[in-house]
Amino acid sequence: MKKLFTLLILVGFVSILLGANVISVVSTSVNAGAEFDVEVTVDNDDWFNAFQFYVHYASGFSYNDEAVLSSRKDDHVLSDTDHPEGNPPYVILASYSNDNSNFNGTSGTIVTLTFQASSTPGDYTFSLSNSELSYGSGTPLAHTTSSGTITVT
Repeated sequence: MKKLFTLLILVGFVSILLGANVISVVSTSVNAGAEFDVEVTVDNDDWFNAFQFYVHYASGFSYNDEAVLSSRKDDHVLSDTDHPEGNPPYVILASYSNDNSNFNGTSGTIVTLTFQASSTPGDYTFSLSNSELSYGSGTPLAHTTSSGTITVT
C-alpha cells in the first residue's frame, strides 16, 4: 500500500511539472458554401517555439491556401501544404523560429486557416493528427489535441 501511495504522489508531481499543453480546433457555424476561418488555439503551460500538425477537414470543403499566424508569433515562419486527395483531406502546418524564439502568451489562437464551406448543411469534424509542440532545438513537449465541429447551415 505504501508503494502505491508513493507512486500516486510521484505521478501527481510529474503531471504538475510537465504542465498541460492543448492544441484545439475552435468550433464555429457557417453558411453553406461560404468562405470562413478556422482558428487553431494552443493553451500552454510550457513555453514552445515550434509546432506541426495536420488539420483534417471534411470532404465537400476546400482549403483556400491561406494560413496566417496570430500575434502570438515572434519571428516565426509558417508553412502550409494542402492534401485535398487525402481521405479525409488535410492541411499540414508547420511553424518555427530561426533563433528559437518562443511563441508569446499561454493561451489563444496560434494560426487561422481559410476554407470554403460545404454546400450541404450539417455538422462536420475538423480534427488534428501528427501533432508536435517543441522547445529549444526540437525537444518535444507532451500535449493533447481537441477536434472542432463546423456547423453548416
